[in-house]
Amino acid sequence: MSSRSSSGAHSGRRLVIVGQGVFASYALPASGRLAVGRSEKSDVRIDDDSISRKHARLHVGAGMAIEDLGSVNGTRVRGARIAPGERVQVFAGEAFHIGNVLVVFSAEDDASREHAHGRASPDEVSTRRANPAERGAGIVHTGARGRALHVVEDDAMKALFAMAARIAAGHIHVLVLGETGVGKELVAETLHLESPRRAGPFVCLNCAALSEPLLEAELFGYERGAFTGAAQSKPGLLETAHGGTVFLDEVGEMPMALQAKLLRVIESKELLRVGAVRPRAIDVRFVAATNRDLGAAIAEGRFRSDLFFRLGGAKLVIPPLRERPREIEPLAKAFAARAAAELGRGEVPGFRPEALHLLRAYPWPGNVRELRNCVERAVLLADGPVLGAEHFPVAEMGSALMPHALPEGGAESSREAAISRAPASSRAPASSRADQEREHILRVLQECAGNQSRAAKVLGMARSTLVARLDEYGVPRPRK
Repeated sequence: MSSRSSSGAHSGRRLVIVGQGVFASYALPASGRLAVGRSEKSDVRIDDDSISRKHARLHVGAGMAIEDLGSVNGTRVRGARIAPGERVQVFAGEAFHIGNVLVVFSAEDDASREHAHGRASPDEVSTRRANPAERGAGIVHTGARGRALHVVEDDAMKALFAMAARIAAGHIHVLVLGETGVGKELVAETLHLESPRRAGPFVCLNCAALSEPLLEAELFGYERGAFTGAAQSKPGLLETAHGGTVFLDEVGEMPMALQAKLLRVIESKELLRVGAVRPRAIDVRFVAATNRDLGAAIAEGRFRSDLFFRLGGAKLVIPPLRERPREIEPLAKAFAARAAAELGRGEVPGFRPEALHLLRAYPWPGNVRELRNCVERAVLLADGPVLGAEHFPVAEMGSALMPHALPEGGAESSREAAISRAPASSRAPASSRADQEREHILRVLQECAGNQSRAAKVLGMARSTLVARLDEYGVPRPRK
């Protein structure tokens, strides 16, 4: 990469290129403008037929923005093609498309990732999207920001994000539904970024991660002396999110008493800190997410129907990864590219055919999160620049493989090549998708010696979700 249009110092960030036979990694300068295209004179040269000779321009500084130069096949950020001459900011850890080539803007360490999320200089600000991170004093937790990848190839997902963009322009609260690991937080962030509240904070809270007293204190805040140990007053997440968006993950796990208190906040736009006597006005938009069947929870008396209708002004249902198989390969390649960049490896890993067949054939009960974990593990285990089936947990995946998703014929492309390392006892086909998921969860739990936390990590799901699945299956929870 030429440095004629940029400063000489490197920022610790990289641009990772993943295409059909195109794998490259560029160290980005601290600042400057970089030409991207197929021309040999380009600062970032991508030799692919879908790339124009002068395709795009990168604007690098405190953040990074991409500008399309009137290319034939376009530049797409977050699933939307940007207009020629428009600059759109790209965040660290985010994937986008230049022509048909996937590009990942990667921060190699935490310090550079935080730097990448700072405010962009005036000449780099996107004309329609801005970065919510570090704005306002109320950012307490930003979930998976810096880890989530935005790869949209499936038609259903394109339609979902198009609908999300339309809903974001309004003020109604949104309920995001989908299995664990499908990317509900990513959709929530998209709703925030596309909304009039984009300049405000984006605050996340996992409702299943805290006990009821702690959850109440975190949400609503408390006054000095409200309880033992409350030496000074503390604002809650709802206050710190004033003017922005609150993402309530796993809202189905919220205790009933707090559901009633949250409902009052939504209806009155006021909150009462723990121990306070006067309410405080707040202006926030709620985006809630769950993998639970809230209809069943309402019928069982575990979730308020009035809160359900208030949070669900609009509903977005994210399909599981197994129903959007076209995204498995580009996601896997993007995860591999980013993992290699974060490990400081200059070469982007490739995939052998049998490894890709294995990934396509597996139903991914843990969805995108499980895929990311598997690929990152494979990159760590691989000695060379190519990932094969032996680098993935084939023994765990074997019994859940879907034969119709595997090609016929050829040693490398056969089911046997993909699961040759799996024990014979794990290769029997399951009778249904639910049975496949159940067998997979129970097998991983057994291999983890009954340790639920370790099994949940391997499966790529929250521990509370694993416990809920065990209850649904009627399986007694193991004791340590």
